[in-house]
Amino acid sequence: MSTQTLLAKFFLVTAMSAPVWPHASAAEESKLSVTWRFTFSSKDARLAMKLDHVFASARAADRPVMMDFYAEWCAACRLLDRNAYTSPEVILQAKRFVTVRIDVSNGDATMGMLAKRFGVNGLPTLAFISSRGTVLGSSSIVGLVDASTLARELRKIP
Repeated sequence: MSTQTLLAKFFLVTAMSAPVWPHASAAEESKLSVTWRFTFSSKDARLAMKLDHVFASARAADRPVMMDFYAEWCAACRLLDRNAYTSPEVILQAKRFVTVRIDVSNGDATMGMLAKRFGVNGLPTLAFISSRGTVLGSSSIVGLVDASTLARELRKIP
């Protein structure tokens, strides 16, 4: 077999196989997860006003609010993303919530307001507001939880 024939076969096999490789990694990246309806940064000077607007809309729609306080540097936050928020049961339960994600990577003055208002004492923190607009401090989840625990806690929120 000539070198040209061998190279032609190699390129043909490679070309036919190539479409499989990107799809494998894309499937991993496109894994289903909780969908965050709103994403904010704690650096946003108008954050309190924006949150109040979200809460009023949720209350008008008779839906509870789930807020995820996270930071880019937080390893437990990334594990929550990867292991709990991708669970089919958690995704199903989260659909009844207005979901809000707040990046507190750069703790600043706004972070103090968030900590006081929603009981954020560590990361990750999940804070909840009932469909009637009441902050449910006793239902907050601080730290890493597994998917079954999170799904069970989400079912309890009115």
